[in-house]
Amino acid sequence: MATVTLTNLANYVWGIGSDETSINIEKFTAKSTGSKKLVGNRQDLIIGRVDSRFVKTYTISGFISGSTGVLGAAVGTFITVANDVALGGVPTGCGIFLDDVQIDRMATDLSRVTYSMSNYPGITSAATQVIT
Repeated sequence: MATVTLTNLANYVWGIGSDETSINIEKFTAKSTGSKKLVGNRQDLIIGRVDSRFVKTYTISGFISGSTGVLGAAVGTFITVANDVALGGVPTGCGIFLDDVQIDRMATDLSRVTYSMSNYPGITSAATQVIT
């Protein structure tokens, strides 16, 4: 990473912490969501809310710099994300599933990859996966 000086910006974060295996990252996105159930009374006034089924999703895009990591992984299997973050109540260290991968190649640019992943607080990275 190039040297950057942050002035009067304590606790700000510059750029992307680490590249992924075989990917020179341009953009890293992490998002946490959940399901909500609103509870109403007999006058249809909302009196409560239930939040559950939390999930964290990631999207990574960048230039291809190798052939391992996500480029060799199967959809639905666990992969490692170097820029994993605790967000919205979903901690780091959960099993991160590869959801989809897309490679774009053009005559006038370097090859690029975009892929999406998801993880759930109830599935750890040590969970057994059986591929049949």
